[in-house]
Amino acid sequence: MRRSSLGLVLIAVNVSLALLAVAGLAAAAAALLRRFSDEQALARVRLASVSAERAIAGQGDALATMTRLLAEHETSTDLLALRSFAEISKDLESFREAGELTAAAVLRGGVVVAKAGPALDWAGIARGAQAPAFSLDVPSSGGIRLACAAPLPANRAYVVAAARVLDAGYARRLSDEIGVTVRIVDAAHGIGDLGDPMLPLRARLLHDAPPEARRLDKIGIYATVRAL
Repeated sequence: MRRSSLGLVLIAVNVSLALLAVAGLAAAAAALLRRFSDEQALARVRLASVSAERAIAGQGDALATMTRLLAEHETSTDLLALRSFAEISKDLESFREAGELTAAAVLRGGVVVAKAGPALDWAGIARGAQAPAFSLDVPSSGGIRLACAAPLPANRAYVVAAARVLDAGYARRLSDEIGVTVRIVDAAHGIGDLGDPMLPLRARLLHDAPPEARRLDKIGIYATVRAL
């Protein structure tokens, strides 16, 4: 009886040790899998953020190209020579619709002589970035406004200016295109309140630190923040 009892005890101990070993391996495998998943997700977030930044820059480059083409457009030049500003406005409207611009204008001496689309600070835009460069700011309505200006080669007294607003609709389309959620946030409204999981990521940009991607367990996402 004593041998049988000891045998049962040894078997029970061996089984327990085996179960503990299997549990330990499972826990280690789960930790490795989680780490691998985190690395994959963070790498995807970093790549997507770069893609989003490049997409927005590409919109600015396209705007600069269209502004330069508009300034070189023969019809606009001929109409300006005749001071047919009403016809120029119609020409600008056609160009605005074809190029999916928010607005466009022609100025002389800082004064708008023809325009299409909503009223903007055209004098400020005309004094700003000149094609092939473009400027970027945040309108009160939200989103990002890209703007550019170019003097008419035939008569540099006139300046053509154009603007495109990248709004929430653009952010949604960009999100669908790159496969992650993109949000455009104005830093002028602050970097977040205490306790906001995104606060450390935004705060890094105030110190010129490189963007960092993190897993934010509190809100269940992987995220990064980039400055434009």
